[in-house]
Amino acid sequence: MASFQKRGVKLRQAQSANWWMPAGRRWRLRYLHGGWAAETQLTETMLGPGQLVLESRRGTTSHQLNPWFTLDPDAASTEDGGEVWSGALAWSGSWKIVCETTAAGRVHACGGLNDFDWAHELAAGEELVLPPFAGLHTAGGFGAASREWHAWQRAHVLGRGERTGVARPRFLAGARPDRAQAPVPGRAPDAQPASGAPAPGRDGPPLRPVLYNSWEATGFAVSEDGQARLAELAARLGVECFVVDDGWFAGRDHDHAGLGDWTPDRAKFPRGLTPLIERVGALGMRFGLWVEPEMVNPDSDLYRAHPDWVYHFENRSRTEQRHQLVLNLARPDVADWVFRTLDGLLSAHDIGFIKWDMNRPISEPGWPGAAGRNPERIWTEHVRNLYAILDALRAAHPGTDFESCSGGGGRVDLGILGRAAQVWTSDNTDAWDRVAIQEGFTQVYPAQVMAAWVTDSPNFLTGRALPLSLRFHVAMAGALGIGGDLLRWDEAELAEAADLVALYKQIRPVIQRGRLYRIASARRDPVGASQYLAGDGSQVVVLVWWGPDQCGTRLFRLRLSGLDPAAGYRDEDTGAEHFGAVLMNVGLPMPGGADFGSTLIRLRRR
Repeated sequence: MASFQKRGVKLRQAQSANWWMPAGRRWRLRYLHGGWAAETQLTETMLGPGQLVLESRRGTTSHQLNPWFTLDPDAASTEDGGEVWSGALAWSGSWKIVCETTAAGRVHACGGLNDFDWAHELAAGEELVLPPFAGLHTAGGFGAASREWHAWQRAHVLGRGERTGVARPRFLAGARPDRAQAPVPGRAPDAQPASGAPAPGRDGPPLRPVLYNSWEATGFAVSEDGQARLAELAARLGVECFVVDDGWFAGRDHDHAGLGDWTPDRAKFPRGLTPLIERVGALGMRFGLWVEPEMVNPDSDLYRAHPDWVYHFENRSRTEQRHQLVLNLARPDVADWVFRTLDGLLSAHDIGFIKWDMNRPISEPGWPGAAGRNPERIWTEHVRNLYAILDALRAAHPGTDFESCSGGGGRVDLGILGRAAQVWTSDNTDAWDRVAIQEGFTQVYPAQVMAAWVTDSPNFLTGRALPLSLRFHVAMAGALGIGGDLLRWDEAELAEAADLVALYKQIRPVIQRGRLYRIASARRDPVGASQYLAGDGSQVVVLVWWGPDQCGTRLFRLRLSGLDPAAGYRDEDTGAEHFGAVLMNVGLPMPGGADFGSTLIRLRRR
């Protein structure tokens, strides 16, 4: 926190932390890179003289790099052992982490707000709260580092809101975050939202519900009857939260129009959203909606009324991406409008889930109305106001969960996880591509927040055809969701899906709250595999996946981790008995078989 009591100052750079490594060693840097549909790819490099910069200049966390790193000495650490130093930045806007080897051979890592195009003027007595930059050390290798990150986030980050250190801006000073939620049509004042979702437990935040999202089934062709038919099929599968994606609001028949006009489209919902919400509730599911509140289409009532509300420079063209512009959330009046609009939507309807999207970065970051008054602060104020809006909405509507999405995994960081119950990992739902994406994601973020969908085959993005069981087993490694067109699934597929959803619910506490061991990596091994161990050690779940040309999987043995070597473990599906020492030192044989397969193993300690 920077504060100046007697005179003002203009800050041009403000880093949150500087981590010095022990001297006299060579250091390996591991970090997450990628792009749209290929987020959180794990890579590594040895540090040499000079600086290596990881950053985002996009106004969001970005798909390209994630604000997390590990450093280990002499490239000696492994998944199972060795010293690891790690850091993660809690900021959902432009950020920078610099790893430097000085002329004296010392290595350090510093980071915080990105100083590109940034300045922040502090008047006398004002303060700037910098993003937290958390650090971690372990002697247990990369796996232990991940498990420490996961446990710490479950205990201290997930859903903690303002604990990330962002103050409530003045535009929300009149909001009463402790006020009772307004009555909604079709629900008694003291009734609870329809929910099959698991309740909070002693082990951290509530378990994430099984979700269905209608986007890949319907696109913009949304209607009350069509969504109701999908909801009925989703309920048959055991889904607990039904989410209507893009296309539900006024003028939204394609991506050229409608963003900003957040009222139900009367052509698609002649009676409003309430009848569909009530139908979803009667089926035992929560109801959810997709929104993109930081964006506007030029073809919208909002833009026609307030063309000055978007980021722009006078006398310069406004660059559209996806036919949309970015609202200047740094403006108090715009931030106030976003809060009031969503508060009104949530107050008028029984909505238990909001998918909050942001599909393009900030360009032309101009603020003509703030000329001469530090317009460069938009990079900071946009994120601070985003956090404040989410904090106030969550406080006013405690029955509503939020998912962070940014064209896929473009906004995944510790800052947003203080406000979002889960994050959308990637727009790429191809199960085999997801194995690598999810391996990188779990280096720092827990399975509980990793939204993963089962979608149709062949996959819309890759054209790859994969078995339904593999698609489920990959998605079951996180917060399970379904996004396929259920109207096209045959009875055999629906029955298999229902069985797998029921199985997931049995193992969900171990997946979402257990200790994660990455016991095989498809980057180097014949298979990829994740093991989840219950907190008391009594249950073990192992998910295994393999890809093309995998005849060698039959020769591969899967060695488990973290078990009691003297205890016996019973396979809950086959009845086979194993000693912990054998499972960890000899391992389990893999079934092998056709390309692109998977298996799930459940063990219980005797």
